[in-house]
Amino acid sequence: MGKSVRRGYVPTDEKEFKGESLNKLYKASEDLLYLLNRGYKLKGASTFIGNHYILSERQRLALARGISKDNDLIIRKSKEVTNLNNINAVYIDGFNTIITLEVALSNSIIIKSLDGTIRDLAGLRGSYSIIDKTEIALNLIKGFL
Repeated sequence: MGKSVRRGYVPTDEKEFKGESLNKLYKASEDLLYLLNRGYKLKGASTFIGNHYILSERQRLALARGISKDNDLIIRKSKEVTNLNNINAVYIDGFNTIITLEVALSNSIIIKSLDGTIRDLAGLRGSYSIIDKTEIALNLIKGFL
């Protein structure tokens, strides 16, 4: 496995997620959150905001994955396990954890969402294959657990 692969990388990321484009995304996220907290559905609100700010499809995806209305954040936080003292087993979505780690190890775009989770924009949809970062990702997970 000699070839280096950048999981989740798109050449336009350099332009769409830095500098003024990133500032525009932050403004768009504030507006999207405003609409979501007032009962608008994510699909319609993100389309409206994406059109208003003239965002690319990838930028719109980042917004949709990163923003959650306040009530959803409260519900997710209430389910968060913070004390592992009495926990005998931990179940994780290993496949998606591996993919997100591969994206991070590839220096591709990852997003820290409002709910504190880390998400990627890889969008593999059934096209997964092992890359040069896979073993490193598995060892990181193993070391953490």
